[in-house]
Amino acid sequence: MLLSEWGGVFLSILIYLVFSNYSLKREMAGLQEGRRDEILVYLPSDLYVAAGQSMELYNNEVIWAGNMDNYHVSWNCELGQNLARKYSLTALEENIGVWELELNVYDNNMETVYNRTVNLHIVADNIPEGIRILNIGDSLSSTGIWYERVRELSSGKISFVGTRGYEECMHEGRPGFAAGSYLSEIGYERDGETVHPFWNPEEGRFDYQYYKDTYNIDPDVVQLWLGVNGMKLDPADNAKAIKTIVDSVRQDDPEIPIYIVNTPYLSGQDGIGYQQDIYGYIVLQGTWKLEEDRKIMNLMLELEEELGDYRSVYFIPAAIMHDSENNYKTSAVPVNPESSGLCDTVVESVHPEEAGYRQIAGCMYGVYCGTMDGTLPLAE
Repeated sequence: MLLSEWGGVFLSILIYLVFSNYSLKREMAGLQEGRRDEILVYLPSDLYVAAGQSMELYNNEVIWAGNMDNYHVSWNCELGQNLARKYSLTALEENIGVWELELNVYDNNMETVYNRTVNLHIVADNIPEGIRILNIGDSLSSTGIWYERVRELSSGKISFVGTRGYEECMHEGRPGFAAGSYLSEIGYERDGETVHPFWNPEEGRFDYQYYKDTYNIDPDVVQLWLGVNGMKLDPADNAKAIKTIVDSVRQDDPEIPIYIVNTPYLSGQDGIGYQQDIYGYIVLQGTWKLEEDRKIMNLMLELEEELGDYRSVYFIPAAIMHDSENNYKTSAVPVNPESSGLCDTVVESVHPEEAGYRQIAGCMYGVYCGTMDGTLPLAE
């Protein structure tokens, strides 16, 4: 073959490689554009913080994404601080009023992928005297820490009623109960309870009026803190059960305010793994943090869809205002099986320590102050 012919072959190969690479790049760009990571955001249109209290919104709880490192979050408000992992605010009395809080989420090219402006209400401590709250929940409702903190914040104006608990911190929290459990004829076996007190045996259903009449309990407010048990990627069953309880209460008391506490996110993966191993939480076997976060996000969005238009139903956004990175139990564990070195590692994933419960109580109290004014009808 002549030299000129070899040159022609070489040029043809070069042109093929250049255009093949260009075509491949175009195909990859199209693939990336067509498969842009999904991003979900839960941010209520109205947020409340009581004057004198602090509030924080955590980026990786407000936002769900497969890889948060691909996104950049910016909070814009005349008050508070736009920090690396959160928006932080300490509300003062002179700040009482409504402020605009803007959330912007950017990709790595500084292009906006999400934008929303919500109302940030800084509210006075105007809780009426003598409010009685009936809280229905699971193990997160069985600790006295947050009940005591709410009572402290309210200077004793709020008390909690129920068949369980102590003194002014009574409740209806049952470890292991899902929302659907309250719609079934079961009890809390650890206390020898054969059936929970909302179950009307004659009608075979959750019956709020039956509960009030049988146990002589007549609250001013009903609060539901349910969802962590029975959590699934498809939130339909869980949300439907919570909605059924709300509808049942409303059937017997159309005017009573109802508060829905959003389920806090679990701790990091280490906490999930160590809790299963140390405490025997077989239910957590194979649990994956990213998936669990998605379950929480899906349930919050589903409940907003199902109950967002209900009159006098208020959401308490505990999930996005609780520091799930730092509020769970830690312990010194070996860095590896053959090492004498220790590292401080999260070993609990569901139940916060005292700081976490106190932070959630502050979130509750802000919503109470913003929605319970002097016109709230008190039970006789």
